Amino acid sequence: MALFGLFVAHLVTGVGPAALPGSTSRETSALEAAEHAANIYHVDPDLILAVMWKESRFNAKAKGKAGEIGLMQLMPNTAAEWAEKTARSGFQTSDLYDPKINAEAGTWYILRGMEMWNHKQDPLPYALARYNAGQSRALKWDKGAATASDFIDAIGIPSTKQYVRDVIDRYGKNVAERVSNQRKQ
Repeated sequence: MALFGLFVAHLVTGVGPAALPGSTSRETSALEAAEHAANIYHVDPDLILAVMWKESRFNAKAKGKAGEIGLMQLMPNTAAEWAEKTARSGFQTSDLYDPKINAEAGTWYILRGMEMWNHKQDPLPYALARYNAGQSRALKWDKGAATASDFIDAIGIPSTKQYVRDVIDRYGKNVAERVSNQRKQ
């Protein structure tokens, strides 16, 4: 059973994800972390899971080449900003290996990006580009972009352009699978 089908089954049945057939411990951990962050920040868990999938393939112990950590591959300075702004006392970089903490910090950062571009018809590509390549680059690419499609075309780093497309595609698949599973219930 696909991870997002597990999410729907969990919502519909109330059965904890660990008890659902076909789930791996990695998927269960990611699902629980996404639900946790979604409840705090009111962000669609399918989006959180799409970012986790792209960033780490649901590996809570992942460590990137540039120092990114955990499920959502957060930079320590980004997580420190989250900890400061949300008054999270005692935060340490090693806490980012905890799936729920990582999901909280990553979701908070995505939400900040969505809020930053909330005047746009579709703020998601902007928020994802900011998440992947930083705010200053996303602001630069936004200059003169009339639509989200224009913005994506203006992204000057091929890997970031592909990242935005991949996450949006995965998010769409997650939502479609959830809707399909709900209809089967």
